[in-house]
Amino acid sequence: MRLAVFPRLDRDSWDVHRCALLDNLDNNLVFALQDKNLLESYDYPNFGHETRHVSARHYLLEKYLPQVKYETEALMFRLASEFQRKLSFEPTQPSMAALASFRDFAREFQLSDAARSLGEIAKSFYKEDDFDAGLILRAGSLAIRKVGAVRDLVLMGTLNSIARTIKEHKLEACLQELRKRQQLSEGRHMLAYVLMVALETKEQNKFDNRDVLLEELRELQQAWPDDDDIRRILAERLLKMLDAAKAENDLEQRDALFDELHGLQQGWLDNEGLRDALACSLFSALREAKEENNLHRRDKLLKELRKLEQAWPNDSNVREQLARGLGYTVKSAAAENNPELRDALLEELRTLQQAWPNDSNLATNLAIALVMTFRAKEDNHLDRVNAILEELEKLHQAHPHDGNVRECLALTVKKILELLPKENNNLERRNALLDRLRKLQQAWPDDATRA
Repeated sequence: MRLAVFPRLDRDSWDVHRCALLDNLDNNLVFALQDKNLLESYDYPNFGHETRHVSARHYLLEKYLPQVKYETEALMFRLASEFQRKLSFEPTQPSMAALASFRDFAREFQLSDAARSLGEIAKSFYKEDDFDAGLILRAGSLAIRKVGAVRDLVLMGTLNSIARTIKEHKLEACLQELRKRQQLSEGRHMLAYVLMVALETKEQNKFDNRDVLLEELRELQQAWPDDDDIRRILAERLLKMLDAAKAENDLEQRDALFDELHGLQQGWLDNEGLRDALACSLFSALREAKEENNLHRRDKLLKELRKLEQAWPNDSNVREQLARGLGYTVKSAAAENNPELRDALLEELRTLQQAWPNDSNLATNLAIALVMTFRAKEDNHLDRVNAILEELEKLHQAHPHDGNVRECLALTVKKILELLPKENNNLERRNALLDRLRKLQQAWPDDATRA
């Protein structure tokens, strides 16, 4: 029965679809049917000539229609479950071609809306084919509820349907239908996807309701605050708007979006992805505040990075962003001739690195911060630079393969050579420093900085 409704097989397609076709069946069944001459005796099941295949299908549809519909629908769900989500999808997955072939059958024999939506989704991946976008949006969530494994396929098909809907200027009708289904998780996820794509699609620029759509996405997230998918969709949209505001130098809009994104993330810091995104956003905002000479905002953001690291001390990504924030502010303080702030931050960065001595990111940030202190005039004092060299030597011993630490070490040696008085009594010291540079270059010949 399954073979009769399935597209005609060859050896390769049998190998691909064998598991879907034989699901919950005895493998010996194929041999039994071949023994009875119902199937040809090849190394794969086959009715023989195409005429026999068509005849078998017509016979089964006439005599056993309810059973054929049941088996076909189950087969469609198994094929849909084989879909593998990729970054860019082309309809080359064998299961999609087979699933698309069932679309007309599903329509003609009125299979369930869930099954018919799968056939339409498979067709949606073939640009030359027409498909029922409305059915996908209405019934895709039903397919997920029936078999959760089809979720990725349905979501991809939903995106195709949204693009078609927007292109045909039927967005409002689509939204109205999905609003009725937001009590179901699949329904509200699709509503969020529709809003997201509508906001990002170029054709949407023709409309004046972009702010209305964004506000609806915000309200959807507020109505379902525990829904990770909706929160992620809103966060991604806010991040894109934040980048656009930065590019346009709209500081007021940028700060408002940052605060909104910050508030969205703050409530869900147990989510590692959101926590790390917040840490990155805080460092980025700190750097921008310094560039705008807004030192009060810079210090406030650095304080917030400290609190985040203290709350999640085992999160290496958060720790790295704090180290970057401290290092960047050390550099700023040196350039501002503020030695008190510089030394306090440098000591804080040292303490952090010593607490996590095996963290190479912390070693890198500390090394860079030490070298950045050369920006201030009083930091050119030879005794101070010698102390920094001693500290960098220890970092290099602990992290010999860290290229950034090696580079900072070499730059510090060169700095001392610049500062060292050229009297004869310094000749031994000068030769020792030059020898240190030679050894570094010999040990790491590919490091251009020390050549």
